[in-house]
Order: sequence, then C-alpha cells, then structure tokens
Amino acid sequence: MKLNFSYTFEAKLSMGTGQNKIGFHKALKRIHMRRKAFALAKPVSVSLLGYAATFLYQQGVLCYRVDEPMTRIRVRDIHNSSAVESVIDVVKLISHTVKGVRCRAGTCRLLNYADGILVCLLEAHWLQPRLLAVNVNTGHCLATLELETSQRIFVRNNSDYLLYGTHSSVGSHGHHEWVISGYNMKKKRHIKGIRLSNLVGYDIGSTVAFEIHRGYFYAVSNQTSFEVKEVDWTSFYRGYRFPLENACEGNLEAEQWWRRNHVEGPINDSWTDLKLHVDECTGDLMIVEARKEWPGGGSNGQRTCYTRVVQFPNKENPEDSLMLDRKSNLEGGPYPTLSGERPAFLFTQRIRHPKNVHHDDSGTANEFIIARTMVRYYSPDANAFLDLVNDPEDPLRNGDFRPRQRLRLRVSSRIVCPPNSSEPYRPRGILMWPPNRTSKGDDELTKLPNPLSGKAEGKCDERSLIYTIGDTERRAMVLVNFDEGIDLCSKHHNRNFHAQNRISKAAANTYRTHGGGLAPHRVRPCERIGGGSLAIDHVRPCKRTRTSIHRSVPPMLLTPPGVEVPYFHQEEATYLSHKNVVI
Repeated sequence: MKLNFSYTFEAKLSMGTGQNKIGFHKALKRIHMRRKAFALAKPVSVSLLGYAATFLYQQGVLCYRVDEPMTRIRVRDIHNSSAVESVIDVVKLISHTVKGVRCRAGTCRLLNYADGILVCLLEAHWLQPRLLAVNVNTGHCLATLELETSQRIFVRNNSDYLLYGTHSSVGSHGHHEWVISGYNMKKKRHIKGIRLSNLVGYDIGSTVAFEIHRGYFYAVSNQTSFEVKEVDWTSFYRGYRFPLENACEGNLEAEQWWRRNHVEGPINDSWTDLKLHVDECTGDLMIVEARKEWPGGGSNGQRTCYTRVVQFPNKENPEDSLMLDRKSNLEGGPYPTLSGERPAFLFTQRIRHPKNVHHDDSGTANEFIIARTMVRYYSPDANAFLDLVNDPEDPLRNGDFRPRQRLRLRVSSRIVCPPNSSEPYRPRGILMWPPNRTSKGDDELTKLPNPLSGKAEGKCDERSLIYTIGDTERRAMVLVNFDEGIDLCSKHHNRNFHAQNRISKAAANTYRTHGGGLAPHRVRPCERIGGGSLAIDHVRPCKRTRTSIHRSVPPMLLTPPGVEVPYFHQEEATYLSHKNVVI
C-alpha cells in the first residue's frame, strides 16, 4: 500500500485513526474494484441526488446551490458516504458579512472547494465583487476579500492559503495576462498580485490549468505565443510556480517542456482538454492533455491522451535537474537545439514512453461528435477515457417520430499486456453503459440516468461522475458511482424515500411530451430536493468595462472562532432515488 498506492483515498483511510478506518486488504480490494469498474464501464450504483441551480464537485465533496424557495448552499461528502449535509443560508451569509446588500438569484457563485473550505464569489451590478471563504464544517467565514475585477476569475485554495487569479493585466504586447493574488488565512496576511508574464491562454481546462500542490502554486499552458508570427514546428508546455509560504514575483520560477511536433498532424482544438493531476502512486503532479489529431495529415482523426510529470530545476542539486538533460531525445528529457539558445522552431522527432500515450479507439461505430459529448474525462490511474454522450434510441422502438435523448457512458480503456508480449498495452475496445435494452427489465436502468431531457454538464473524478441535466435553472442531479465503498443506501434514504419519490414523480409529471422530446414547465418542488455541483453557474456575471489594478481589501466582519453563526446548520442528508447495479 505504501509503495504503490500511498496517495490514494483508500491509503488515507487505511492509515488513519478515525471511524472510517479500513484494513489494508479492504483498501487494496477497493482500489482494484473501482479501477476495474471504471475501465469496464460497470458502475456500482446510480443515484438521483436532487435538483439544483449550480454545483461544485471537488475532492469528493458535493457543494450545490438551491434557489427555491430560499437560496441555500448545501455541502455533502460523497466519498465518505456522509449522512449529514451542511447548509448555508446565502441571504443571511451575505447580510452577515456585507452590510446593506440583498441577495438575488445569481449573486452567489460557487468557485472552489478544498480541504473543508468553500470559496464563493458575490457579484452583482450594485456590488463590488467579493470572495467569501467559509468553513463548511463550522460555518465560520474565514476571509472576505473585495476585488477590483472578476474577469475570468478562478480560485485555488488549501486549508491555509487562498489564491485567486484574474485575466486582467495587460502586458507590453497588448494582450491580457494572468495575475495571481491571495490571502494567507493562517497569518491573516494578503499576497500581492503576481503577474504570469507570457503565460498564453485563457480557457481554463483547455489551454491553461492551475493547481496547488506540495506548498507550491502551479500554472501550465499548452500555448506558446499570443500570435502566430512564423511556422512553429515544435510546441511546448509553459509552466510557472511559486512557493505559497513566500509568494512574490522574485520567487517565480518558469520552465517549459516539449509537447509535440507539428509534423504529427493537425489538431482539432475543440476536443483539447488540459488538467493537472496528482499521480496516485508517486504523488507527483502531472500534465494530462487529451487532444484530437489527424496523424500525418491523414483523413482519420484520432483522440489521444498524453501525460508527463511537471518538473522544475532543483536549486539545491542542479545535477538532478531536468535542465541538465538537454542531450536526451526521450520524452522525459529536454530537446536538442540548433544553437546555444532555445530556438523558436526545432526539427526533431521525440520518442514518447508508451505509458504516457493512450490512443482512443476512434474510427468505430461508437464514435460521437462533440455536440453529443456532454462530459469528457481521462483517468491515468484506470487507463481509461470516459465520456457522457447522447446516444438516442431508434424512435420507432418507442413509437416516436424523432429520436429521444438518452445519456450513456462511453468508455475506452486499455490493459497491460504480459511481459513477453510484443505490445505493452492492449485496447479493450469501446464499452457502453447502460447497455441497449433487450427486455422491459432494462427500462429502469435506462431511465435513472435520464430523469429529464435537456443540456447536461458534469464533473468526473477517479471514482464517480456527477452531472446535472435539464433546461431550467432547477436541474436534476445524477451520481454514477464506480466505488463500492461509497454507500448511499442508508437509513436516511429509506426513511424519506417515499415522500421524496412522490415529489419526484409530481415534478416529472409537470414535464409533458412534446414532439418526441420533453418540454419543461416551471417546477417548484420543496426546498429540500435541491442539489448541484461543479462550478457551472447559468447566471451571466455582470460585465465591467473599466480597467483597474487588481488588488484586495482587508477582510471585514469575520466570525470569531467558537461562536455560532446564524446562517449555518447541519441536517440529515437524503436523496430521491437509488439503484445498485449488478456487475
């Protein structure tokens, strides 16, 4: 366990001392089973969690906002199968922290959750944008930061530091650049703005990615220039980092790593996904990029995921640094140059390790266009692509005139071959779930992931997928679970299931069939049904035309530790429906 799985959630449970502690044998079995279930598209259970306006799902914790009849934020630990939800009354929270402000729909946006702290953005036409950091276990407000701008704002935090970035600074080249500011919640001290000069890209999750890891803040981009001035035959990842303990521009480190050679073929940027992932075995921070390419300029497009470790020079031991490996032509090493300086273009073909390259089984009958691919995710630990796709059934099967929306999981994975094999990996092919209906008994399995019709958005991690679906602000929220250790079938569900199920059916009956699809009407179920997760807010933020210097203002009206807060309480968690899937 300590050798190969030290950084897994199961390892923390097996080495802990709390009530959730498990044995090493059970931990190893749980890791194996959830990776296998993920790679084979065989979820353990599916649950309808509720209805929500917006949600976050990070570190296995679900944070969602409910707007009717009262605006509240609910927080539940999914990975630990928590039977309790923390509830934050947004109206009282805002009035407690900001005087003279009334809450309206869209005023509060969920930005980030980490280490028991939820960070929200208060934004409205009559209000200067502010960040609120709230402890979800006690309800105490840890920081209130007033911002000059919230342009493309993002937040990363841990238990001690809160960092936020905006795409607001204008460089000498005339393009916007990222500025990272923050707040030390432990020492109650502000972190001045650090400009990431020449970090190209503004689309988080596609061209740039940010993360906090082992005491450093990391920023990585897969773009190299704001404008194309010449033919760049080789592209690189560009990365920055600085220590949280002493965050300043003087401690900002920059590095770049080889990405690809353009002779490998054109790229469809619409399919590009970029993220920073912590390896479950080593704990190293890795770049994970999935992109769709046309190898050699051919006509057959192929989606491929590439991974590599984020490495910066070791100042104490330069001989161990990546910087000194300039003669290597392997992927892990740097590149040969045509001169003493780094050139703008290089004529070199690199060799990638098979472990760091995974080709999707594209070109098959089960390939979907991007318009029908709702969620895309790659798990380096399970060696699997997972997509949530719209795969309509034959309309004649149901007596319809046109196809009806049907959400399914599409999984493409690979398995390690024996040592004497000629290939290191063997593809498993394309796997779909739920399977095509062959009997009336399959109807329930098909309907549960499709409670409503409409747009779907979601977030996936190594053990579960949560997505919302619907065309109104109150969207159904579904959990697809691959981890047998997540047990939502509790007494809290059994006690409330019948009442909640009646409300769910009443809400479903207000949706009438129209033209083979579902035409939604306004639904106002009880407030307890609310649900939501993943920073998906359907309220358009206010637009600001003025340009201002990015700064932060000292926090105000913070709740002293040990004092009860009027806007926070905890109550038992429930959900609407649940089904265990037989594997």
